[in-house]
Amino acid sequence: MSSDTLFWKIYAGLAGAVTTLAAQKAVSLLWRTVTGDDEPPVSEDLEVSTGKALSWMVASGIGVAASQLLVSRAIRRQQLNRSVSH
Repeated sequence: MSSDTLFWKIYAGLAGAVTTLAAQKAVSLLWRTVTGDDEPPVSEDLEVSTGKALSWMVASGIGVAASQLLVSRAIRRQQLNRSVSH
């Protein structure tokens, strides 16, 4: 494996981890703003309705997936731009 390939793998992993954490925080904040709840629901809590638990699952899944998509596309653009300029 070339050092350039290793660099991009490490860079993508770190960017993905940071972005996922940021997306989770953003989705939690958005959830609290929209619903007025203090915290997002804990899906294992049987006092939380199934509908609310599913809504949280969908919202958090879309938020994290969207952030990962955007980061992976941005990294790919950087890779392509870097390879063209060299």
